[in-house]
Amino acid sequence: MQRRLVMRSLAAPTALLALAVAAGGCSLFDRSHEDEPAPTIPLPVPPPPPATSVFNLHRSSDDNANVIIEKVTLEPTATTVEMSYTNAGRTGTEIMLAPPGDPEVMFLEAGAARAKLRSADGIATLPSRTKVAPGETKTFTIVFDPLPPGTRTFDLYEGEQGKMAKIGGGSFWVFRGVKLQ
Repeated sequence: MQRRLVMRSLAAPTALLALAVAAGGCSLFDRSHEDEPAPTIPLPVPPPPPATSVFNLHRSSDDNANVIIEKVTLEPTATTVEMSYTNAGRTGTEIMLAPPGDPEVMFLEAGAARAKLRSADGIATLPSRTKVAPGETKTFTIVFDPLPPGTRTFDLYEGEQGKMAKIGGGSFWVFRGVKLQ
């Protein structure tokens, strides 16, 4: 009994195929449709990410409330950090950045990615110094290599020693966990 069922199930499709071929509706060897392009189904295209993202932050340094990240601009080619420094003291002071290649050069970290300092405007790089009078605020811009797309949090360190510095020493400009929102 089981053998007949198997034979019937195999025989039925074969009979239908033979009937379709005989009627001219189908052929296993008919290749007349091969010149026709295959139908295409359009796939949805995601919108391109914005070329530039700007974040207004006003975020103080972890160790010095007078050093502030005012704005961060993320671009495919660079990350720009606009900062300010206010001399809250009674005497003049000097600010400066270590130049690229110096062990104390600023850098950004986002996870395992590190963005190196490229240039600065409005603040001197060593050996030069920018003088800041009592009560005066200096604004400056620092340009780094681009952070990875989708970065939402990063750290800014003044060199490797700044990265290892304990909060409260006041010697380094350190910004940990800067949120871009």
